[in-house]
Amino acid sequence: MLAFTLRFIKNKRYFAILAGALVIIAGLTSQHAWSGNGLPQINGKALAALAKQHPVVVLFRHAERCDRSDNTCLSDSTGITVKGARDAR
Repeated sequence: MLAFTLRFIKNKRYFAILAGALVIIAGLTSQHAWSGNGLPQINGKALAALAKQHPVVVLFRHAERCDRSDNTCLSDSTGITVKGARDAR
């Protein structure tokens, strides 16, 4: 009986180590997967330097469009909502 208990404790310890390692790996993997879309973040100074060298197109993302929401529009019905403008800031 004692041998079975010691073997169970060892297996339980190995199981806990394996489970902990899997949780850590899953956490790191999900952090990497959700950390962004792979595009670099560019500040204003870097953007100005790039604009002097090459034509630059900047994409601004916003949170909510007027044509897909019942919230109040910021300007016209083809633009963004007041809430979308607030969220984008």
